[in-house]
Amino acid sequence: MKDLTKLQNKQGRYTILALDQRGSFLRAYNKTLSKKATKKQIREAKARIIKSIGKYPSAILLDPVYSLPLTKSVPKGLLFCVEKSGYIEKPRGRKTVLQPKWGVKQAVKKGADAVKINILYNPNASKDIKDHQKKLAEKIGKQCKKHNIPYLLEFVVYPLRKDFQKNLSNLIIKSAKEFSKKKYNADILKIQYPGSLKACKDITKSIHQPWVLLTAGIPFKEFAKQLRIAKKGGCSGFTAGRAIWQDALKIKSIKKQKDWLNTKGVKNIKTLLRIMK
Repeated sequence: MKDLTKLQNKQGRYTILALDQRGSFLRAYNKTLSKKATKKQIREAKARIIKSIGKYPSAILLDPVYSLPLTKSVPKGLLFCVEKSGYIEKPRGRKTVLQPKWGVKQAVKKGADAVKINILYNPNASKDIKDHQKKLAEKIGKQCKKHNIPYLLEFVVYPLRKDFQKNLSNLIIKSAKEFSKKKYNADILKIQYPGSLKACKDITKSIHQPWVLLTAGIPFKEFAKQLRIAKKGGCSGFTAGRAIWQDALKIKSIKKQKDWLNTKGVKNIKTLLRIMK
């Protein structure tokens, strides 16, 4: 039996701080610094976020590119992602790629309490694209089962047609049904906001796992509003990153950045925790 308690707070909620961003983190910090940030600068910025906010969530999600030296500073549950940042764009869909020289086995050795993958998915993509994504999700699920480690399966539905927004709820629900299948061995599904309370309830009814809401980098107030609705619809928590701390990356001064994280950043995470009580 996989131990999910290390990812939960005292109320049994999954309140996960996401810090596995690589490309988006680098781009945001490059803009602030007006030059390319070094690996050390990215790592130190992530370390400041953990120091200020890390004691509040039930777990922290890290990346293997910048964050391997930060594992000892994670106070509670630790997750690692296994996908490479970004994706391969094809005419009829997007392909997720695994991080080279990294995977479930390596994450376990680094002390991970769970593993996460981000699968870009659209039910309207070509069969070969969908098959690639499904096989990837299934492969990681098998590895997690082998190592007896919880599997957080994230899928993100992306646009392929002009009627994308109109059909977004249905696309998300359909995708949730797919990745909730037992063959994937997913313990938790990480899902984008499906647009309404009804759609949230439909997801909860359609899957057998708990699900958590992802932020997708939207403004904090918007995400807090979505989380309130999702909780009413059966959502078991959140995996939130940029919505909580992204404004800190707009601050060049390290001292002022720390001040923002210790005040506004802490306020943001505490607001989300109150919603999930």
